[in-house]
Amino acid sequence: MKVHFLVPEGEICLDGVVTQTEAAKGLGLKFQTLDSKGISNLTSLLDRVRLESLSQYAPRRPVYESNEDSGT
Repeated sequence: MKVHFLVPEGEICLDGVVTQTEAAKGLGLKFQTLDSKGISNLTSLLDRVRLESLSQYAPRRPVYESNEDSGT
């Protein structure tokens, strides 16, 4: 199976084999060939997605408003 992704990091083209499928959930794909530029782009894509995922669930620090104007 040939797979092509066009993402902000660049184009990723690879050959793969479907290793498993599950109806209404998706499939597992084993990459067989991927050139060095594709590897670089895929690595950048995964890093970006990982960081976005971590920041989405990171605990947020509370923001306090300053009471300087009220004199307290």
